[in-house]
Amino acid sequence: MRKPAREARKPPSIALALGAGGARGLAHIAVLEALDEMGLAPIAIAGTSIGAIIGAAYAAGMKATRIRAHALSVLRNRTKVFGSLFEARVGRLGDLFARGNPVLLDGERLLDRFWPDEVPDAFEDLVIPFTAVATD
Repeated sequence: MRKPAREARKPPSIALALGAGGARGLAHIAVLEALDEMGLAPIAIAGTSIGAIIGAAYAAGMKATRIRAHALSVLRNRTKVFGSLFEARVGRLGDLFARGNPVLLDGERLLDRFWPDEVPDAFEDLVIPFTAVATD
């Protein structure tokens, strides 16, 4: 008796949610590398904070190995990292004693200093549908 031919299995459809956590969020890159190795591409990505930054880069079509290489090159020089953070501030040091917050960062300035050039400025230009989650 012959066994029936196996049907070709379709890879699963997955959506990806990436969370916050500052530098801990860099662990998302290893997850993306595993997805790339398995040949799994998410049909949608959502992220918040560092998860939104990494998720947007991946949604732009960047491979995880390229995201890792970029992160390593940008974060390698601590002096440059702190200088870029200082330049992205909204407030001034004088605000420490006045009314404002001298360490509050402007998101656009911050991303201009750290994001790879491959990430477009508009959500519509991303390869994979993407949602950034935020609250006030």
